[in-house]
Amino acid sequence: MNKRAYHIFLSAVGLFFLWYLAQRSAALSMTHDESSTTNVVDGSFTDIMFAANMFGTANNHILNSLLLKFSVQLFGWHEWSIRLPNVLFFLVYYAAAILIVQRITQNRWLQVTGIVLFCTPHFLLDYFSLARGYGMATALEMMSLYFLLLYFAERKQKQLIYSFVLIGLAVYANFTWLNVLLAQWALLNLALLIAEKQKLNILLLKPILKANIIPLVTTVLLVLLIYKPIGYLNSNNEFKWGSETWLTSFHSFAVNLHYTHSYFLLHYDIRIVLLKTVLILLALAAAVLLLQNLFFNKWKNIPVFARYSLITAAGMLAILIISTIVQRHLLNTFYIDGRKALLYLPVLLLLLLSVAVWLFDVYPRFVKSFTGVAATLSILHFAGIFNFYSCFEWWYDASSKKAYQYIVADKNTTPKNTAVNWLFWQSMEFYNKRMFNRQLPPILKTNEISGYNNINYVYVIGDEIRNIPPVFKPVKRYMWDRFLLKRDEAAYRLSAETFILQQQLADTSLRLPLERWQQKADSALLEQRKQLNWNNLLYTE
Repeated sequence: MNKRAYHIFLSAVGLFFLWYLAQRSAALSMTHDESSTTNVVDGSFTDIMFAANMFGTANNHILNSLLLKFSVQLFGWHEWSIRLPNVLFFLVYYAAAILIVQRITQNRWLQVTGIVLFCTPHFLLDYFSLARGYGMATALEMMSLYFLLLYFAERKQKQLIYSFVLIGLAVYANFTWLNVLLAQWALLNLALLIAEKQKLNILLLKPILKANIIPLVTTVLLVLLIYKPIGYLNSNNEFKWGSETWLTSFHSFAVNLHYTHSYFLLHYDIRIVLLKTVLILLALAAAVLLLQNLFFNKWKNIPVFARYSLITAAGMLAILIISTIVQRHLLNTFYIDGRKALLYLPVLLLLLLSVAVWLFDVYPRFVKSFTGVAATLSILHFAGIFNFYSCFEWWYDASSKKAYQYIVADKNTTPKNTAVNWLFWQSMEFYNKRMFNRQLPPILKTNEISGYNNINYVYVIGDEIRNIPPVFKPVKRYMWDRFLLKRDEAAYRLSAETFILQQQLADTSLRLPLERWQQKADSALLEQRKQLNWNNLLYTE
């Protein structure tokens, strides 16, 4: 591929993903955590940064919240305007990916497959089309790694400044990325100790102190900004989330990275095992290459940037894993899992590309085949997930907007008192409050009401439908397991009358007052609802 074709490829890939993320940002129904986050817009910028009432939960990812408020003030309340800052941060991520790939290798094949692998993990792409801090933090981490690699290769102080300012901003986007900042700081000192090991102690101290000024200043400024918010969150036990064991955390990361539960050539469980195996083999390959380089003087012809990229990625991964294990045992924290584990992804992608570059000169056919297969599978995986209606983490909110709009469109029911499962409450309340000018009365939660006498609509998930009185009839089935039910007194009376008639015909000798027959019908219909096999209900959407 010549230079012009390569630039066309980069432009096409960037424009495609920017279009895809922009479309998703406009089309996806607002999710639970996003909807909760929008409440911070009611406060000032200073409140978002420091006020105790803004940190009742960990949903206030400060950088995201500040940019969200700014965007909404400019463009008004729309799904796309709420998510616009995250869509734009994809450009930061993409630029960092291109810069890293082009500095690590000049081989077009590895550059192209590298870009594909960096851009197609859909679990990451989700967060560039949602109003959360995870996508921002990952993009900033990727660019920070690029400047850290530049510093290791060229030793220019401004590159270190850029690196730590960027990772500081990543922490401000999501506090979990404090782990990455500390890992980069530790790696910096470790690298300096190794590089300057030949010098006398007093001479060694000067470059180390000089290099540590930047991360120290960054951390001090960051502490001034996040000390109070972290204190508020800690008092609310918002850091008591995660996995009990490292293996559980690792499995969670693989499941999230795999994303889909649909079948693709192999059974789901087998694919998860294979993915975990590939990740383990990748780490082992990196370890073997570095040990060969250290003890057997091999791989000396690797370009400087590629050399530091493997050392940096392997070092970061090792420090992150070791530090989380230490935190678990000393501070009783939990292992990073779920969406927070996105912080591992830039490091792993850098590790994968670096291993490929190191091996390419010796095993070009194998590396070409492996990266080609990996890129092809990644494209197919992305294509299988490609959609404009759902995300992985908050899948249950895919139809919340549709359910709300259906209720609003019903002109024959008043008042439209609505109760929903707590999972849907935040998003339904967001649409009611922010975008539809309170067209419904205040929405209630099914687990907080004493009965359904004054309720006309219910929106529930899965087996909860069996707990809804039979006077409510399903009017919509969204996706696999979400049901919108509407009070239908006429249909209920008809069902009761049909039951009574059937019972009377079955036993003509049975003489009961009408009130007693009605009680029997109510009990029977209630039991039918409790035994309902909702798998057999017809899909409507």
